[in-house]
Amino acid sequence: MGPRRSLVAVLAILALVGAACGSSAPGETALAPATADAPTDEPTVEPTDEAAESVEPSEGGADLPTTGRIEFPDKGYAITLPDNWFRIDLSDEGIQQMLQAGAGELPEGFDETMQSQIQQMLQSGVSPLAYRLQDDAAAMGTNINVLVLPDYGMSLDSLEALNKAQIQQIVGANAEVGASRLDLAAGEAALLEYGFESGGGGGPVGIDQYYLVGNDNQLILTCTIPGGGDVKDECREIANSLELLP
Repeated sequence: MGPRRSLVAVLAILALVGAACGSSAPGETALAPATADAPTDEPTVEPTDEAAESVEPSEGGADLPTTGRIEFPDKGYAITLPDNWFRIDLSDEGIQQMLQAGAGELPEGFDETMQSQIQQMLQSGVSPLAYRLQDDAAAMGTNINVLVLPDYGMSLDSLEALNKAQIQQIVGANAEVGASRLDLAAGEAALLEYGFESGGGGGPVGIDQYYLVGNDNQLILTCTIPGGGDVKDECREIANSLELLP
């Protein structure tokens, strides 16, 4: 990952952690607590000619793609990131690179806070964390992640209903939680759309969550859209790129 993207990643995570610390809204909503260990296998990449042009090795030499098609064999899926989205290396080395890149921009004690947040995400079963480059359409902190959990033998109908009820309790009875169905490349998916006000006067944050069931697992792709960003179509494009691996 180049210096510019490393710094963007640090600042984006800073914004995200600040919003998370000041809000009771969920970062990810799941039917049951995850028990997955932190991933031990490095993801593999099988880029097409187009995707290969967007894969950039990190400064520290870790052979991890930042954009393009990325496989997570231990999680059973692959995902493709557009060029203006980039994956964050959640390894200790990757975290340290980001901290060093943004050393002059970070408040005292942020490195401990960030590492704690990252460890919580890994322990909950989150595999990729990817951010969008900031521009007029997307505020800093716009991100996606994917959570993989057992499906507990439940259908998509049951998962949608239970998660919608849980989200409604969190955001409040008067808040709207939109529910719809769509066909993605990986199969039928449920889409829940809702929002909340971030803490510290950060403004509105929109959440689009895509739920799929396959290979005895539920996959939850969460797109977090702060500041009323216009990236819903891009989030759907990424969701549509999900592939269930054999």
